[in-house]
Amino acid sequence: MSAESPPPSGGLRGFMGFLIAHGQAPRVALEAEAVLQQRQVANSALSLRFALVLSLACMIATLGLMADSPVTVIGAMLIAPLMKPIVAFAYGAVTGNSRLMLRAFITVAVGIAITLLVAAGTEAAFDLRGLTSEILARTQPSLIDLGVAVAAAIAATLAATRPDVAETLPGVAVAVALVPPLCVSGIGLSTQQWSVASGAFILFAVNLAAIMFCAGIVFLIDGYGKSTRAVPGMLGISVLLAVLAPSLFASMKRLHVDDVAQDTVEHFLHELYPVNQTVHPDDLRRVDAVLFADHVFVFVELEAPDNAFSALQLRTLYERVSADLDKPVNLKLQFIRTDEMTIYPFKPATGDLPLYGADNPVPRR
Repeated sequence: MSAESPPPSGGLRGFMGFLIAHGQAPRVALEAEAVLQQRQVANSALSLRFALVLSLACMIATLGLMADSPVTVIGAMLIAPLMKPIVAFAYGAVTGNSRLMLRAFITVAVGIAITLLVAAGTEAAFDLRGLTSEILARTQPSLIDLGVAVAAAIAATLAATRPDVAETLPGVAVAVALVPPLCVSGIGLSTQQWSVASGAFILFAVNLAAIMFCAGIVFLIDGYGKSTRAVPGMLGISVLLAVLAPSLFASMKRLHVDDVAQDTVEHFLHELYPVNQTVHPDDLRRVDAVLFADHVFVFVELEAPDNAFSALQLRTLYERVSADLDKPVNLKLQFIRTDEMTIYPFKPATGDLPLYGADNPVPRR
């Protein structure tokens, strides 16, 4: 930080100054305002390099999503440059620099279009056979995703204003989910699965708004810009967050219902196993709970032989699920039939058949 261009002081930094004066917070080296503004102007620029690197990151992320490879997706996050113009937009919002905001907005908009097109084209070229867990994980945004975006946005802005923490940027890039949700949205558009496309795009929009809002707050606290100039831009970002909030709460509720149903079924099978050893808790394949306005549909898939469940046991499970969810429930239990064939000619001197592995009636967990 040069002596000619001291970092901003006063304003919202008063509280930090109070803490520093009383030895409660370390003094940090902030970027000079002129230097930071110059960098944000550069970050907001739309260039061939930006488009090329983003396209490559998008292709890597899309292939990683289709291959269900988290490592590949993380690699794409590390090289994706979409974070920079978003932070530049936030800086323009708090400093009242409408020209910077426009440059950053255009760059982000073009970046979104590039990502969607490359993802859709990659899916069409390689022909996705089915939705992987990496894809499905990005189709239901929740308050948890908002929390991650908020923390990552604060970290990214701190790294932008403090040269001594700039080395944390790779970790921030991994934490912020920008390119992967957009790629999932492009995959959804290519496969005409509109719920996948919309859910993933909402996740991206949540991250986008959270990053802009939190970055603006951090810039203000560090003394860059003025609160009076920041009001219009921050108000617009706040409106976007308010529009997205209902979908986050609804998604969080769906996740809660799904978790409750899963937990209830697992506990029931553990209690049932000592009585009915034809169905082991590990034979549970999946539990899906779909929340409707007036009821919940619960689907349970089990590996089991014929007649593994009695009508009474089904009724008991239904009552447990209904009580735990506290809503009207429609329950469907689907069995993947399993059969066993054995040849046990050898018998020990005791005359009792030995127990092998799955024959052993001891719960595996």
